[in-house]
Amino acid sequence: SILKALGVLDTLVGVTHKKDYWTIDEVVKGMDSGRIAYIGESNAIDFEKLKTIEPDLILTWDACAISMINELDIPVVITTTGEAMDLDTRMRFAKFLAIFFSREKEADEYVARVKNAIKSVSNSALDPVLDKGLRPKVIWGDIYEKRVLVEPGNSWAAEMVELAGGDYLFDDIRGAS
Repeated sequence: SILKALGVLDTLVGVTHKKDYWTIDEVVKGMDSGRIAYIGESNAIDFEKLKTIEPDLILTWDACAISMINELDIPVVITTTGEAMDLDTRMRFAKFLAIFFSREKEADEYVARVKNAIKSVSNSALDPVLDKGLRPKVIWGDIYEKRVLVEPGNSWAAEMVELAGGDYLFDDIRGAS
């Protein structure tokens, strides 16, 4: 989690996933203690509960929630774009979030660690000029009840597959994640 890398998980007061979803110990413990509230699924926010936890800032990908959040008079930041984020943009997103918490130094350190890890993986991966027939074929997406959404070729996920020596099968698709 970017918030964990920035050292600001202690500022988290509400989430849109139930406790059994979380693998970040600090979030699980925060939910156990009542410091972090489950405020409903992302498509069904309990705005009354949201108001009672009095967040200083809301980070959301859901532009449709803006009008209700504005009625609660809580500052809100949209964290998504209409286009997929490539790897560099995804890393710069940590720097964007850091500004809200005065954690720019931590963001720079995080980005440097991630870049080093990516370089290490890329250096140990298959030679990217090898015949694509020898490279593992990969897709990245989400399966829902009646549809499958894949990450486009211009996404950070597709870029990571390529850097790791894989052949991303939806590389020719462009658009939003």
